[in-house]
Amino acid sequence: MENPRNLIAESPHSGVDYRPVGVEFVARVMLQKLSNEIRECYRHAAEARQNAEATTHLPTKAEYQDVERRWLSLARSYEFSEQLARFTNEVKRNIRKR
Repeated sequence: MENPRNLIAESPHSGVDYRPVGVEFVARVMLQKLSNEIRECYRHAAEARQNAEATTHLPTKAEYQDVERRWLSLARSYEFSEQLARFTNEVKRNIRKR
């Protein structure tokens, strides 16, 4: 992996410009990764829903619906983690300003 201190990139999720600033930079990179994970979870959930809609076999349909629920649950968990990280980063910035 490339040294994070050499990276400067724009986040497609939040439009935040990454600048090497120690822990805050690493937190932003982690949030970017989470955003990608969230998108993947929703993609998998949609795929499971399409598979459930495409089958008439009830046990298979129920299994796909369960898979969809699990992907959506994981996406919500990642979203909560992302919100918590943003909140704690904001609190840290406010504390440093004092």
